Amino acid sequence: MVALRRSGAHAARQAVLECRRLHGDDELRRALTEAQAVIAGGYTLDPSFVHNFQADNNTSPELVFVAPQDGNNTQTWGGMTFLIHAGCGGSMSAANYGIDYCWAATG
Repeated sequence: MVALRRSGAHAARQAVLECRRLHGDDELRRALTEAQAVIAGGYTLDPSFVHNFQADNNTSPELVFVAPQDGNNTQTWGGMTFLIHAGCGGSMSAANYGIDYCWAATG
């Protein structure tokens, strides 16, 4: 776990250095200001990670920008169509997954 934390910290440092190289310190300061505003915004994690993926996840504090998909308020196949077709692509064969085509790029 310690090695994972170190590698994560290293990746974060590398990301900051690359941002600074590409955009300069002013953009980096603006990004920091925006990140601090989000962190201070009162968002919290759900005590149960699994809850985010259950049918009653509408009470999860983690869901911020969502497009609700439920049988009572959303009468469309849009959400499920996206989940199925967008996750298929590359060398994957649509027929192997019981669908007619993939949305993801094939390379």
